[in-house]
Amino acid sequence: MLSMYSLVRGCRKNYLVLFLVLLLFLPACNGKKVAQNMESETNTTNPPVETTIYNIFQGDEEDRVKAGKILDQIDRIDWKVYESVSNGETFELLDFLEEYLPDSDTDKKVNFFKATNHLDGAYGERYASIVKDLFFQDQKGTISLISRIDPSKYEEMIDHLLYGFYDSPISDDELDQIQDQVEELKKSDITDSEKRVIDMFLNKMVEARGEDGYF
Repeated sequence: MLSMYSLVRGCRKNYLVLFLVLLLFLPACNGKKVAQNMESETNTTNPPVETTIYNIFQGDEEDRVKAGKILDQIDRIDWKVYESVSNGETFELLDFLEEYLPDSDTDKKVNFFKATNHLDGAYGERYASIVKDLFFQDQKGTISLISRIDPSKYEEMIDHLLYGFYDSPISDDELDQIQDQVEELKKSDITDSEKRVIDMFLNKMVEARGEDGYF
């Protein structure tokens, strides 16, 4: 009789443990399912940024408004993807942004400076030309913009800028003048990040103008 009682008691204990395990397991499964459903809904409702930018560009809003909206998210663009989405209208977008970029606020300009993912070939040359024009309009401002992107991207952006110089008719005397002006900027009231950008710019420029450089 005692052994039967112990057996029943043991079974009840095992059922209780099983019940507690199920209580813990089921909410976790449901939570995972909810998370998966939310992720699926997000993927369904949020198109890629390249598609969003293209739709804005093709929209009917005022051009200045379109430019602002595009520059607000241009930092996440993959130019190779945009080339596919837009059916080869990448130059048109770059030309459009060039018109409104100089008068855009600082954050929008910084976003443009971050937009270098898969920026190759002729598109890279066009981008470099835009960066170069911004530099000629405001040297200190452009140095400041570069200093606000990821430091690991400083060199890439400076290469774009220098290629913009190379790809335009700039004489040796003008290059000397640019170097002198940037050297003077280094003596002004600037941040440590800006100084780092200037040092890298000057070093890269000396390298580009050297015997094995491309100037």
